[in-house]
Amino acid sequence: RGLAVVGDRDGTLAASYTIATQSPSRAPVRTTSPLIRAFARSKDDLKRSVTCDGDAGAIINGCGHPSRYDLARASDVAAWRAPSGGHVVAVAALSSSSSCGDKASSDSASCLFATGAQDGRLRIFDVRCADDPVAAVDAHRRRGRCGVVSCVRPLDGYDDRLVATAGADRAVRVIDLRRLGADTESSRAVVVDFTKRQPLEDVPQCLATLGPLVITGDAAGHVLCHDARRGDCAWGLGAQARGTSVRALDARPELLTVAGDDGNVLAWAFG
Repeated sequence: RGLAVVGDRDGTLAASYTIATQSPSRAPVRTTSPLIRAFARSKDDLKRSVTCDGDAGAIINGCGHPSRYDLARASDVAAWRAPSGGHVVAVAALSSSSSCGDKASSDSASCLFATGAQDGRLRIFDVRCADDPVAAVDAHRRRGRCGVVSCVRPLDGYDDRLVATAGADRAVRVIDLRRLGADTESSRAVVVDFTKRQPLEDVPQCLATLGPLVITGDAAGHVLCHDARRGDCAWGLGAQARGTSVRALDARPELLTVAGDDGNVLAWAFG
């Protein structure tokens, strides 16, 4: 049983438990997941990205700044200032074994989380520090050009100190948290740039990680799998109808699930 946290454009943040799963080879089974918390927020407070931080809390971002909510108390427990360069659009909780420079997460739940913003910067926050980020890097700002950091995911199960990002500059990169400081040059922190030689054909809309694999879905309906060990693209799929965006990816050891604007949900078994 897992915890699911979702946000909607009406300003509502809801949390529920997933109580059943479905095999792709079987007929759909209707199940219900009881709603355990709902946060009524301003309609201007859009939940652009939500991430779970254990069963005790959720880190979310809305209205441009990251906030942390306690699901047990259904209340805010911390908030951070919005970046000056634009709204936060992506957020990811980092593993309890992650470290960032001299900052280490030693609690059972993660103390560190990463955000991506419209200014092309990746920022690392510590839930124990309610002020500025503890580290930042220009993840998608190169040669005066800026691409929104639209996706952020740690490479859990491979190296907890690595974070994958995708941006509106059509780039997919891997950042090493151990190389980050208060304001780090991208050339020092980026350890893998999958698109250094050739940008993607279209803008990445979603990203999932599975061990060393970084899987992206783009606005043209493509799914690409990048291998952090080799630093290149391993394979690709035409997942959605041509010209329709891939909006969601879920990668697990046995199964890759993809959903997009054409209304279809497709699943592939890893062989």
